Amino acid sequence: MYLGSVRFFKHVIYLTMTLVVGAALLGIYTLTIQLNGSFFTKTAGAAAAEEFNLPPQEPLLEPPEETQPDNTITLNVTKMDYQQSYPELYAVPAEQFRSGTKTAYLTFDDGPSARTPEILDILKEHDVKATFFVLTKDSDPDILRRIVEEGHAIGIHTHTHRYGEIYASVEAFLADLQAAYEVIYRATSVKPEIVRFPGGSINSYNRGIYQELIAEVLRRGFLYYDWNISTVDTLPNVAPKEVVHNVLANVEGKDNLFILAHDSSNKKNTAKALPEIITSLKELGYVFDKIDNSVEPVVFAYPQ
Repeated sequence: MYLGSVRFFKHVIYLTMTLVVGAALLGIYTLTIQLNGSFFTKTAGAAAAEEFNLPPQEPLLEPPEETQPDNTITLNVTKMDYQQSYPELYAVPAEQFRSGTKTAYLTFDDGPSARTPEILDILKEHDVKATFFVLTKDSDPDILRRIVEEGHAIGIHTHTHRYGEIYASVEAFLADLQAAYEVIYRATSVKPEIVRFPGGSINSYNRGIYQELIAEVLRRGFLYYDWNISTVDTLPNVAPKEVVHNVLANVEGKDNLFILAHDSSNKKNTAKALPEIITSLKELGYVFDKIDNSVEPVVFAYPQ
């Protein structure tokens, strides 16, 4: 009898082995299809080419030129309104700075006044040139002309000297600068090229705008000059000997001296101290010169 015989069990074993091998082959085939789908999926373009019998395309190693990413940054910068104002308010910068050694630059702020002719007489007597940063509101044009005619430099110290007004904004400063420029030019036929900011380039009045203000003044070609020695003659009742001391005590280690003094009407002791300042600095080997825009400026450093 076949069922339950040895031959029956042999056939069962053979059938079972066949089913196992077939299942294994089927599993391998399924796995291969899945892997192909994961790693070699056709792109939409390849599928379309295959469907419509189109020639295969070469793979793009990088995007076409028109789709290359643009790494440049385009800044949509527009000029500030004040940059377009006063188109005549420009100076011509020097081609390069001239170098000097042991040079003293006497500078006088806040004139001209009744004191200025006295100071001019002293400078003439000692054959010294200086620089006058002038206030132009109600200024005497004859004194402005004398400054220039006697070979001294003339620069702008503003028109009104009203700190609260001129430092209210860059626009306000430029309006004042323009007014001073016009007065100097009308009186002397000189187009001023140098500036001294009232209170220096960085002070408590312009601390909110000084960087923007300095940048605009420089953009227009003007140079500004601070100082590295002060006579401290703005102190009330300062004696002539103190004025002299304030200069000579701060000379050591300085090759070029930018000396701040004032020629406003109440500076009698400044005028009295001036001959001794000139004589002492000459004895120390300094020569005197005026400032023009070929002189490398001394400027205050930006606060950290």
